Amino acid sequence: MTLEWTPLSEFRKFLKNTLRLNHVNQVFSSIKNPVLQLFTTFPAPDNWLAVPPEERPTFRHRDSRDLWYVIFWAWHTGFCKGNDVVAQYRRNDLVCYLSTRGRVNLSDFPVKMGLLKNSEAEHIRKKDSNRIGLFNKLSIHLLGVMKPLGDFTEEDIALADVMRPNDKRYNAKCLKDILFELGYSDEPGRRRQRILFDDCCEHPKWGDIAREFREHLKRSNSLDYYIRKAGSALHKFFKWLDQHGESDASSLEYEDFLDLFDYISKNNDGEEFSAKYTGNNLLHIKLFFDWGKGSHTFFPTYVDWPSDLYSGIHREAQEETYSGDGLAFDDPNFPMLMKEAIENYHPEDDVEVLCRAFWLIIASSPVRKTYLLNLQAEECMLPLPNAPSAVGYTAHIQVLRKLNIVTANFL
Repeated sequence: MTLEWTPLSEFRKFLKNTLRLNHVNQVFSSIKNPVLQLFTTFPAPDNWLAVPPEERPTFRHRDSRDLWYVIFWAWHTGFCKGNDVVAQYRRNDLVCYLSTRGRVNLSDFPVKMGLLKNSEAEHIRKKDSNRIGLFNKLSIHLLGVMKPLGDFTEEDIALADVMRPNDKRYNAKCLKDILFELGYSDEPGRRRQRILFDDCCEHPKWGDIAREFREHLKRSNSLDYYIRKAGSALHKFFKWLDQHGESDASSLEYEDFLDLFDYISKNNDGEEFSAKYTGNNLLHIKLFFDWGKGSHTFFPTYVDWPSDLYSGIHREAQEETYSGDGLAFDDPNFPMLMKEAIENYHPEDDVEVLCRAFWLIIASSPVRKTYLLNLQAEECMLPLPNAPSAVGYTAHIQVLRKLNIVTANFL
């Protein structure tokens, strides 16, 4: 798609025929000046898109700004149309842009643009009786994705957490509840924290390969904890590829991997990470290459992995483990800090009350954190055997076998 700014004459028709404004000439005249500033500063949309969404300037003239035109331009050009990684990247970009424009009221747009049915709007307005701005936030989300609610994918839903980070009033769970109530989903929302793997899957060049790898891990019944760690390592690898201007990993040679090892082993200040931390990240990157080599053009046919150096890091990591305190918390003050953070948390429902109580117990005992982080909520949050109407944390024998643990009781 060749992107160009849409002529102002078409924008005027949008104000009249789509938004059906009463004073079209007056509104158009007030917005025209900011739009001309936009054209002058960024002669082509590609120039504008090269600036990070949150850093793009807002052009104003008195009380008017260029925002309405940008929404019209994205809608008119089909900027977000498609199901490929580029289209998803553009939706992410537009959501980030709209959500960083300050306090704006765009609630009238989705219905008039055909993105929201009147019946859907009425349902959401009823939910917004406490005037928390739910309808307007959803409207911004709809305009960012540029598709009807019933067509939202999981990736589109997840953008709620990009748009409103840590917002308890509007998030992916809240949106899933709305979709469930409107009959677009078979189950209500569950709270899910965004992880680095999500960023990898939305990468404009390598999002497809990241999604394929994530699906592979899920099909392999990998634990959530393992997938999070793999996503973190992959995120570092993609960042390294970006910094080196690589189009993919197909041309990487021995010296490149040595540079990657050095990059993974240090923080931004040049300080060395522990061998255990470095080894874990390199392990996930190596497994990523083992999975894809020979079957995907992203990877080299032969991976010239520095095995000797990698083995040395692995040995050093084992020595760190043997000389340390096992899998207990590294910092003796951490349990108390954790306990204080949990006590200050205010649960929103019964499940969160249960989770809060469970983690308070964990924070007050010398637990082994790897075991706890590997527990799967869907396998351990179950009706209690002696009181099926109540939900509690327990552990299947299947889970215990997975983790090589004979007994465990958490109530």
